[in-house]
Amino acid sequence: MQGPARPLLAYQRFGRGRVVAFGGQDSWMWQMGSTVAVEDSTHEVFWRQMLRWLVSEVPGRAEAVVALEARLAAERGLPFVALAARPLLGRRLWEKLTALLTLVFSALAARRQIRDGAFDVVIGTGGYASAPAVLGGRLARRPTVLIEPNAEAGLANRWSSRFAAAAAVAYEPTAAKLKCLTWVTGVPVRAAFFDIPPLRADGKPRLLVLGGSQGSLRINRLMPEVLAPMFDRIPELSVLHQCGEKHLEETLAAYRASGLETSRLRVASFVENVPAAMAAVDLVVSRAGAITLAEVCAAG
Repeated sequence: MQGPARPLLAYQRFGRGRVVAFGGQDSWMWQMGSTVAVEDSTHEVFWRQMLRWLVSEVPGRAEAVVALEARLAAERGLPFVALAARPLLGRRLWEKLTALLTLVFSALAARRQIRDGAFDVVIGTGGYASAPAVLGGRLARRPTVLIEPNAEAGLANRWSSRFAAAAAVAYEPTAAKLKCLTWVTGVPVRAAFFDIPPLRADGKPRLLVLGGSQGSLRINRLMPEVLAPMFDRIPELSVLHQCGEKHLEETLAAYRASGLETSRLRVASFVENVPAAMAAVDLVVSRAGAITLAEVCAAG
């Protein structure tokens, strides 16, 4: 390592608990080394033990649940406030009533956060989880803008459009089912995807499998069956499969059942630097999400 020494891990006591600052970046990459076995769980064990140590002296039972969005926001120094939300579509009557009550309370909480934070604009990205913030923006009398990248607007954005000032859509026909002003803007894509270099020609094919942030259960179950003969036919093939946090153990078990325990296969619950992952491969197999498709097109 070059340069001045820097602490990797620092902690301080706080009450009966502890606070830890981890100075490493992209710790998930620990399990991506060529010598690390596919079933290696060092990364997961490290963070699990870390959480247990943090609360080891706290009386009573302590539960820690860190949402993906909360973790990503914290890593980027952004404030994060979780608002409870429940799905409505396809639910039973009492579940729908519970979801509506949750929406009301969360919208009031969102209004308070928006006013206290002196925010000028609220952006809704679709999905039932965004509904409280959109409604809270309306209650706080702030302009709200929806982002709808799909050709067919989702239920949450169709409902939220009644309270929104405008919506940015990818396709002109999408506007027909929205109740607010619309702008055809295309799909927002980070500049890093446009900067991905051309394909390499080193004779070592590399494959990236993406299932979206939550993973795709169907892709996870299908890929072990598909890849098993491919690894035999293509000796230089290497694969990175992003399966979603909830599906990690099941996906690893499926690969083991297919006899795929090789250093050429890496299974990760989440890939944070997708542009870098795309730049390192020749082919992407992905769930056909609107934003992911736009990112693949930008990458070329």
